[in-house]
Amino acid sequence: MDVEDFAARWMARTHKPLFADDDGEGVIVKEALALNLWEGNFRIVLAVDAINPVLKRMIEYLNAMAGRGTTVVAVEYARLRQDNVEILMPHVYGQELADAKSSADRRELTQWDAGNFRSWLVEHDGRSVDGFDVFLAAASSEGLAFSGSAAVNPAGGLAIHGPGGARLGTVSLFHFSGQGTSIQFSFAHMSKMPEEESPEESVRDLFLLQMAEIPGFQEVGVNLRASEFKSRKPNVPLAGLPTESIQRAITALRILMSH
Repeated sequence: MDVEDFAARWMARTHKPLFADDDGEGVIVKEALALNLWEGNFRIVLAVDAINPVLKRMIEYLNAMAGRGTTVVAVEYARLRQDNVEILMPHVYGQELADAKSSADRRELTQWDAGNFRSWLVEHDGRSVDGFDVFLAAASSEGLAFSGSAAVNPAGGLAIHGPGGARLGTVSLFHFSGQGTSIQFSFAHMSKMPEEESPEESVRDLFLLQMAEIPGFQEVGVNLRASEFKSRKPNVPLAGLPTESIQRAITALRILMSH
């Protein structure tokens, strides 16, 4: 989820802004949250009346088997009352397991760039190497620079800006263990822009028409249209995509960037 999307949902639920200010501490918190959302780092807290042996085994199992960025703890709350004073006393199980896992994950983060991303693909996902090379070459021809992320698995992408410099979205490459390296088109920024700041409807329509005609990306174009650019599904596996399809998909971005 995009950090702006998360902040909007927070505001809708609490009627309070998530970030205190647009500089200083607010920026630090926002950047940290954006990174956690990007990398899927989550701490799940199970609040219960009592921690029993079955729950303890569940916590141990989940910490062992859940994704690298996911940790799980249980918190038991006991209520203590004396006269008019009531206190909630928490007892936590799984904190040491979660901390150990988080520390291990932090040590394993890699700052990805085009070079080590490709080297990783050569070793672990050879079927995607040619597509990755085509992706980078097509991006370079459109003046787009590949920017990597700090993550356990390879991750990075292209920042897409309109002619006035406004951020429209991102075309990302991720590696999923079950699907391999995949391309994702996300225009969450553009979907929230005021109509007068967004690319004209005719420009957006031309881009969607082109995407819907590219083999391998037809469903992306259909979903973007149906969701008014809010959807970022599906993630398209890079392996097996025709070279021309990758080139055409990146070239289609020129429509949004130059009008």
